Amino acid sequence: MDAELPCSSGEVSTAAACFAGLQPNFSWSGEIKVLRLSRLLLLSLSLLALTGYAAELVVINDKLTGARNVEVEGTLYDVNFVDGTCAAVYNGCDEDADFAFQPSAGAASEALLSQVFLDVPQGAFDSTPSLTLGCPGTPFFKTCIVVTPFAPGSVPFFTSQDAFNQDGSSPDFVASNTHGPDFFSSDSEVLAVWSLSSVVPEPSALLVIMVGVLSLAYLRNRQDRRRIGAQ
Repeated sequence: MDAELPCSSGEVSTAAACFAGLQPNFSWSGEIKVLRLSRLLLLSLSLLALTGYAAELVVINDKLTGARNVEVEGTLYDVNFVDGTCAAVYNGCDEDADFAFQPSAGAASEALLSQVFLDVPQGAFDSTPSLTLGCPGTPFFKTCIVVTPFAPGSVPFFTSQDAFNQDGSSPDFVASNTHGPDFFSSDSEVLAVWSLSSVVPEPSALLVIMVGVLSLAYLRNRQDRRRIGAQ
């Protein structure tokens, strides 16, 4: 059954005004506030999803051997530092399928510098590169170069994005590089072996609370709409 809107054909009005006339107890300002709150919470949840987890460093005998739950472009990965040839570590090191990253190798190396090579209670892994497995260093070169291969190059080479973790005398950086197939880690180089994270982190308490608030706001909004439609 169609309801006649309390707006004459000669009045200049909007559909919202006519609807509000049918429902004198309905508050458009309240509706707008709920929508704004929902949008704000959704934005907050998106940010928490990307920043709510910290990488877990793997330290064995005071040496940094890798990390768990390293965030790379919105996905969590585990990484292990391994000494050896690329051919041995990366299943031949001659096909794209041998590598965890292709275009994201640079982002993975940046993630090492920002999330893994840190000065923490477990060790000063940023300012002391020699504490990283495979990088004892030399008195004249105090840098750990962590190599992330991402594609075979012109035979017999492969290409990589390398994270340079320096001792503080110079800034850390990431650079593209080319290595031969028999590349073997030197005293300042180690291979990074990446895999999808095997651990699903638990959400923070704040995240759970925000999900609950958003759900309540959504349900209240639906109930208001149904009540208005039934009148």
